[in-house]
Amino acid sequence: MTDHNGAHPSQPDLSALPASRRLNALAESLDAETVELGELVDRLGHAGFGFFLLILTIIVLIPIPGPVGMVLGIVIGFVALQLLIGARRLWLPGFMRRRRIPAAPLKSMLLRIIPKLAWAEAFLKPRRWPRLTGFGARSLLAVPVLLMGATISLPIPLGNFMPALALMAVALGLIVRDGLAVIAGLVLAVLAIFWTSALFVLGAELTASLIALLP
Repeated sequence: MTDHNGAHPSQPDLSALPASRRLNALAESLDAETVELGELVDRLGHAGFGFFLLILTIIVLIPIPGPVGMVLGIVIGFVALQLLIGARRLWLPGFMRRRRIPAAPLKSMLLRIIPKLAWAEAFLKPRRWPRLTGFGARSLLAVPVLLMGATISLPIPLGNFMPALALMAVALGLIVRDGLAVIAGLVLAVLAIFWTSALFVLGAELTASLIALLP
């Protein structure tokens, strides 16, 4: 049963908790076989763009069969476009909300990441360099977020790890409003582009070598 905004009233609003505790509460609530992306948004309450980006990047790291990377890359790109136009509240169209993700692997990955996130939170400082996380800066952050989403959507083996780390840092910066974390995410985004380009060139050279060996 949902309310008029599509939220699940039986689920707690997680927006008032630190990121690690929100993830823990979210993990404990994943008791079904699958979960819709729209349901994840509803369970996060008013947590905002940063927290949803964090959840998406965690899902990216889960080895789920099928074109999940492409789908998640498109969703990340859609979030980036909303940042670009200055949207103040996250919105997903119906076909994205209905996309289902296996709940058990997500819960397992969340429980693995929570201790690391709790450790990282000790180094984050709220409102450090706030101009880098303010409303005006989000339009600029949309560009690297969009690039990372496009990179994640590419079917390149091992190509998702670096873009996911970059998005994770940016997401944490937006959640805590820590400008230094955002800068770290931008640096990782540049490294991710070089990493993905190197993997693409290596894959192309390997494919060419294999073709040359064919009779």
